[in-house]
Amino acid sequence: MTANRLPTGTAGDLLSDALSRGGTQAVSLQFDDKALNTTVMLAGTQICGVQSRFVPQWSASLAHGGVTSEMLDAARIGAQTPQHLVRNLMSSGHLSEEKLAELLQLRTKMAFVPIVLQSATAQSSPQAPASWISQVDGPALVRDAEASARQLSDDALSIKPTDQLEVMPQLNTSEGHSADEVLRQGAIDGLTLAESARRSHLSWDVVAQEAAGLIQRGVARIVSPNGTYPVRHLKPGDQAPDFLLPSLQGPPVALSQFRGKRVWLMMHRMSNCTHCNPHHRTVMQVQAQMESAGVAIVEVWATTVEKLHRTVGRTRPTFPVLCDETASIHRQYGLDRSLKRLIDLRNYDMIKEGFKMMGPRGWISEGQMFLVPAEFLINEDGQIEAAHYNEYMADFLTVDTVLQWARRSS
Repeated sequence: MTANRLPTGTAGDLLSDALSRGGTQAVSLQFDDKALNTTVMLAGTQICGVQSRFVPQWSASLAHGGVTSEMLDAARIGAQTPQHLVRNLMSSGHLSEEKLAELLQLRTKMAFVPIVLQSATAQSSPQAPASWISQVDGPALVRDAEASARQLSDDALSIKPTDQLEVMPQLNTSEGHSADEVLRQGAIDGLTLAESARRSHLSWDVVAQEAAGLIQRGVARIVSPNGTYPVRHLKPGDQAPDFLLPSLQGPPVALSQFRGKRVWLMMHRMSNCTHCNPHHRTVMQVQAQMESAGVAIVEVWATTVEKLHRTVGRTRPTFPVLCDETASIHRQYGLDRSLKRLIDLRNYDMIKEGFKMMGPRGWISEGQMFLVPAEFLINEDGQIEAAHYNEYMADFLTVDTVLQWARRSS
């Protein structure tokens, strides 16, 4: 039995060509991204089986089709293969031919959507198709998968099956949306997006589009293979990443709660920071001016609520003071880390003032020593109008700068 190498092209075109030739054959599609490699069993224009990491376990597909765990347990008696399992369910009346055909269509499409638009090489070998109860109309299925893949946004098309997400744990991304919850749980479990899709019986186009949306909203990102992340500074016109964080004053606070108002958002270092605490005191002194100009003040500190109570909490602020213990939101906002900016001599006057406020506590590091503060001026629609990344630790926005922005925007 010899294999014939087919011309390089998109997987959809290669499959269409193989289907047009007829005969029984196994078509092996190979991609630069080996996670996409797929083998398709054909009989004439019918698809008889697919081997792909995007195809879920049959038990998941059957559950998706309304087969209960009790039905499955009964059907497993004497069933050596998925085919036997399906036959048992059909003979017991728990699975209809129509539902089986629907599931086969769905499973095959789930295998095809991630690959049909991707460039591939293919080999075809004469081979008896896998023994199966029902077959799928190949040309129609390929066209359907291509149509679904073309509807994906450019951002979703850039998502790879081997990608893993880091999802912001504090935020309920879209309560009640199963894809959101799947991606969140997959991130917690360290699963690739392809595996998350397979386990949860979700089509790749749904997973890729949802992942791209979460990344665009700033509540998730792709995990870097080496564990490091390039810093991406936010810029005017960017949507400010949403968050939900513990508050010094009580219930958690989300940035989206302030939609419709302008926001002066400050991303500070640790609770005893000898740069941030003097700036916080200045902000408290101008709170009334900011409020009269229609500006909400929000501070985010890279520490715990408990530690913040012992420092900033003593000043009794009435605007939201939030805690980002792992600095994950600080990373979302692209804050830098720098020893050079920490020891910059221009910090001296503020450090001196900070030690007067902090006393001996100012010498204690809470693990965010090199984090460089930043501030953001955000409009009523949640867009960033000014992104200020401190040139040195004490390089905060002046009150006049913020007031000028507030009055110009009002």
